[in-house]
Amino acid sequence: MRYKRLFSENLIEKIAVLLMFTFSSSWLQAQPKSGNAEFEAPKVDLPFYVFQDVGVLPYIPSAHMGKYKSMFVKLDHTENVHAGQTCIRLMYTGVGDWFGLGFVDPANDWGDKPGGYNISGAKTFSFWAKASISELKVSAGLGIIDDESKPYRDSALKIEEIILTEKWKKYTFDISDLDLSCIRSGFVIYGTGQGKPLTIYIDDIVFE
Repeated sequence: MRYKRLFSENLIEKIAVLLMFTFSSSWLQAQPKSGNAEFEAPKVDLPFYVFQDVGVLPYIPSAHMGKYKSMFVKLDHTENVHAGQTCIRLMYTGVGDWFGLGFVDPANDWGDKPGGYNISGAKTFSFWAKASISELKVSAGLGIIDDESKPYRDSALKIEEIILTEKWKKYTFDISDLDLSCIRSGFVIYGTGQGKPLTIYIDDIVFE
């Protein structure tokens, strides 16, 4: 009886361990991967344009931030463009506070739905810009969704402060060391009120 009881107890322990292992493995497999749950962003060819003349855009300028009711965006501005037929015109009529605009995929989403593109292999991110006010400081770049509580996030963020002038100028960022496997926010720009209305023009946003 003693041996039978020990055998039964050992068997029960082994079954319990097996069940715990099986449950743990299933639980781990069900957990979201770091950054983007079970979603694999589609790979794109380079160069990859976020904006090059108005048309079918991979990212939609739906991420409006700050005092966004004073911000007006036009994607088909045709006067004094840098290249092609159109450029982006961003007008801010506020005199203070701050504003922000993000080109994102999918539109109107902050990390709850899968989206974005795999831009791996790109070494630089660049765009052309100018402003109605000389020496205008803004912050611009790529990536905006980094909330760890969200299942779908940008795999990389790179925002830098730049100074815009009244003439077109190209701004280039080195992105060779970034994880570009899922970029949901292809372009982001932030600015502050200058005591009077201001306008920013942007053209040829591209990953290369």
